[in-house]
Amino acid sequence: MPIVPLPGSITQLTMLVFNRWGQAVFTSHSTDTRGWDGRIDNGEPLAGVYIYRIEIRYKNGNWDQYGGNVTLVK
Repeated sequence: MPIVPLPGSITQLTMLVFNRWGQAVFTSHSTDTRGWDGRIDNGEPLAGVYIYRIEIRYKNGNWDQYGGNVTLVK
């Protein structure tokens, strides 16, 4: 996943991770998030290919979007 700038410069961050059926397995709107640990809500580790989308808004009004996939192997 991409490296996110220091939290002090971010006003809004949205991070979404989807499974291959388009269901969200992780959602975060926290600017101090450490990211996704590869687990589903019940703590079970996942395996497979997952799609991520990240949108970041900065104090200066600029914004960035990142997207891609990550493969988790047990």
